Amino acid sequence: MLHRHPDSAAVAVSAVLFGEEFVIYDVIDGWAWGKCSHDGYVGWIRSAALAAKGLVAVTHVIGAPAAPVFAAPDIKSSVVSILPLNARIAATGTIGAFATIADGFVHNRHLCSIGDAANDPVAMALNFIGTPYVWGGRTRDGIDCSGLTQAVLHACGLPCPRDSDQQAEAFVAIDDEERRRGDLVIFPGHVGILADAETLIHATAHWMMTVVEPLAAATQRLSATGFCRPPLDVGRPLVRPNEPR
Repeated sequence: MLHRHPDSAAVAVSAVLFGEEFVIYDVIDGWAWGKCSHDGYVGWIRSAALAAKGLVAVTHVIGAPAAPVFAAPDIKSSVVSILPLNARIAATGTIGAFATIADGFVHNRHLCSIGDAANDPVAMALNFIGTPYVWGGRTRDGIDCSGLTQAVLHACGLPCPRDSDQQAEAFVAIDDEERRRGDLVIFPGHVGILADAETLIHATAHWMMTVVEPLAAATQRLSATGFCRPPLDVGRPLVRPNEPR
């Protein structure tokens, strides 16, 4: 996790995934201050979580919601760790259906070659249903609203900033009557992705998990808490991720 202050008890503002680049500006008492290269987010991370750049060349990304790393090239072998969607790995070879990485083996079904991408962020988002809501999270172990939209767009090869207000600025706004599957619906401090014109997929602190629910119900609830007023014209812009500004 990436923290606001160099303290494990400090608020986690985001997460750095396995294989992502983190640029270090300062190191204090075992904590590194720096920036995530993929989205420019800054914060503190434990120095022990980082490795020197250039040790290995990244060859693949994890294209499944989660991918077990096996101790041997066998699905019945023990699981060493779990890699999340969009983690970047360096395969040094293959054995049967498995790619060999530094600490184990990953099944080819869970991998995408660099440059390949999924083509349906909505289908990817549906894989996160039931994932616990965790502030700053970006994985199926725990995810927040903008972490979900960023993760599924990245998996589809679409650059996306980290926070909902940044996502609102990054893509072209559309009219309400034009909304469709895959559009982002952005409330003040919250964001979700449309499964269709009337259904929202989002990681929400209200339910403390990622859910699918009617867009009207989410809007009404947020209206009651003072975030916005229905209909879409107040506090709820829509943007189309495949049409960057």
